Amino acid sequence: MVVNAVLLASGASSRFQRDIGLPKQAAIIRGIPLICYPLTSLSLAGSREHVIVVNRYNKHIIKEAVGRCPYYSSLTIYVDNNELWRDNGYSALIGLENAMGMGNNIIVSMTDHIYPSFIPRAMMDSEHALVFGGDSTPAFADVSEATKIGYVGGHLVFSKFLSRFDFIDIGVHKLSRFPFYSRCHDSVLPFSRLLTCISRYSKAIVLDVKGAPWIDVDTYHDYLEIVGGKHKKVIEMVWRDWEARGIRR
Repeated sequence: MVVNAVLLASGASSRFQRDIGLPKQAAIIRGIPLICYPLTSLSLAGSREHVIVVNRYNKHIIKEAVGRCPYYSSLTIYVDNNELWRDNGYSALIGLENAMGMGNNIIVSMTDHIYPSFIPRAMMDSEHALVFGGDSTPAFADVSEATKIGYVGGHLVFSKFLSRFDFIDIGVHKLSRFPFYSRCHDSVLPFSRLLTCISRYSKAIVLDVKGAPWIDVDTYHDYLEIVGGKHKKVIEMVWRDWEARGIRR
């Protein structure tokens, strides 16, 4: 099944940008920008059309960064989020609205998460329309800082502040066409709140990646650990996944 993708790249990441002088998505890891990791894995998994949600300040930098990716679909659409204060859930809705003409199933991904192509491929192959990416036994993520996923009142809740939870949010999810997205429009809409809202209106499953090599680059410290520290192995494992699918270093 060919599924298309929305990538969320409109966040300001102001603290990170102060440290490297560039938007987070343009930070170089193993010779390529950070945004190339989700974009390449999605493309190798089968995504052929991409909507990248940006802002007017980083659009030209994101476009340049995408041009440095080792492999991605040639059909890439850039959409502006002109209301950054409304958060990344609002960016996701903008992306979904622009991607709906591409097909019934859409993968939505953060652009500061690194994961191998077999994770979105498993989502694409699932018969379920709503598939949330989670990890019950994360091997690399900082659980204290991560968004958690738990069952509360019979439906899934996404929050960094859950005291009891079942999974860590891996930052990539399969969504679908739904008539109720308008019910989830809050004035300020974090992505975690959007996913929680969606789960109230339709049955969703969690794809448990069970310790697979993924990580999010939340802070400059995370970046340093990935470039040359204890999480460097995640990059090596993702590159091995890509090489098995024909990508050369």
